[in-house]
Amino acid sequence: QRGESVVNEDGIEIKPEQVVGKNRSGRKFSFVTDTMYLPSIAKEVKGSDLLICEGMFADGCEDQAKEKKHMTSRQAATIARDADVLRMGLIHYSPRYNDKELNVLLEQAQQVYPEARLTKDRMRIEIPYVE
Repeated sequence: QRGESVVNEDGIEIKPEQVVGKNRSGRKFSFVTDTMYLPSIAKEVKGSDLLICEGMFADGCEDQAKEKKHMTSRQAATIARDADVLRMGLIHYSPRYNDKELNVLLEQAQQVYPEARLTKDRMRIEIPYVE
């Protein structure tokens, strides 16, 4: 990994290019839940390849969200936008919303961050390397 050749027990020289690929950037994954909206969260998740963020409430429930220390979907999308993340998924929805009503949360988030998506437990999301 440091670009140095090594010699194994049999005296065979192993060169870095035989076992190590080209340098590539890492991947950053951020998960934010059970917290009220704070603009400073964007700094912590900045540049994430994937942000999974709670979006418990729809517009009009900001006071309730703050009281219960949760976010609206629009606030979650604001974090994603301000943090310049590549992709964002909403999670941790209020039980007041049935599956059809979750689209309201998605639509409100997409007004701020068009790449927002709804996610659910056990969903598998690939985080590819940026080449």
